[in-house]
Amino acid sequence: MVGKLKTPTVRIDCESAEILRIENSGADRHKQIVLMLPSWLMSMLTHVVLLLLLAFLTFPAVGNSLPQILTVLPAPEPEEVVFLATDSKIDDEQVLDLLEDSFDETFDFEPKETEAEQEIDITQFVVSLPRTEPKFYGTEGEGDRYAFVIDRSSSMTGAKFEDARNELLKSLKQLDSNQYFYVVFFDRGMLEMFGRKKVRDMLPATAKNIKQAEYWIRDVKVGQGTMPYQSIRRVLELSPDTIFLLSDGQFNGSDNTVAYLLEHKKVDGQQFDKKAHPFRLNTIGLHHQDGTLKTLAEEFDGAYQFIAQDASKE
Repeated sequence: MVGKLKTPTVRIDCESAEILRIENSGADRHKQIVLMLPSWLMSMLTHVVLLLLLAFLTFPAVGNSLPQILTVLPAPEPEEVVFLATDSKIDDEQVLDLLEDSFDETFDFEPKETEAEQEIDITQFVVSLPRTEPKFYGTEGEGDRYAFVIDRSSSMTGAKFEDARNELLKSLKQLDSNQYFYVVFFDRGMLEMFGRKKVRDMLPATAKNIKQAEYWIRDVKVGQGTMPYQSIRRVLELSPDTIFLLSDGQFNGSDNTVAYLLEHKKVDGQQFDKKAHPFRLNTIGLHHQDGTLKTLAEEFDGAYQFIAQDASKE
């Protein structure tokens, strides 16, 4: 006979409820808490932990290789090259030329000096150039300081005086800018360079000074007498290297040029000292053979030149 079974009863003997609570704490208790958390929260915590772990492992390597921040400016847009349809054909060389021009205009390249170009010193070429020695009616000067003493007596009137002025200007234009010049005309007295606006010393032979001298020389007129003494004394004060003396006749009897230079006599209380004034004296006899001019040239290591009359210029 089957009877009704009784529900078994389990009896736990504990000394107290406090002991049971302590025994159920610890690992079991943590498991109970975890089981009680929602699944979405568990997933989020898991991903956070993984991300932190990954960042901790990779940050040192990334930190040592951080890229430098560069400012990149946009390049200018090149101009469009438009090819128009025409009847004529454009060959490959024309196309390349057009593209090259457009490229150069866009980027505006400037050629750089090569190392060889930077080392070139132009002074070495200037120093090596030969010095210019001007000639006046074929007689050559020397040095860097030149004085021209020109006859403007009445006998020089006409083509003779015009020819002398042209030769004078030709000589001045042969000078370099680092050489010096002075011009004086003589008759009974002297006419110093630039007339009323007298120049007290020699001028460098620059283009400007030569041009100013030309204006003045073209305006000089003939006078009376042939007495170069005052003019010679004037240019000797300027310490010339070469003196050109031109005359078309004998000096007047009262002129002191010969006495002062050749005879070394006192004139106006002063006596010429050749050693104190070394210079070269070139003389030109224009249409007149003159022994005095020749003697002067020989005395001062110069050259004498006789210029015969040109019938075609009379």
